[in-house]
Amino acid sequence: MATIAIVDDDPGLRRALGRLLSTFDYRTETFGSAGEFLLAAETSKLACIVVDINLGDTSGLELVRQLSSSIDTDQNLSVVRELRSVSRH
Repeated sequence: MATIAIVDDDPGLRRALGRLLSTFDYRTETFGSAGEFLLAAETSKLACIVVDINLGDTSGLELVRQLSSSIDTDQNLSVVRELRSVSRH
């Protein structure tokens, strides 16, 4: 079973996305910040990372930059950047 990491500072969204992915037989690991992810994640075991662009401690883009310099080049890892936009009329 593939493991997907979810990095988002919104706990409700982390839970909802984790539940959704589990219905498709994915195992998920959730992290509330880039720092928490960098300290705890075993990137060698991940198939995909879903990253919020607007994290509290850093930007999701900066996290992706850090990952690209530290991940084994033989590892096939997908990164999905997430951006929420709310407009009110």
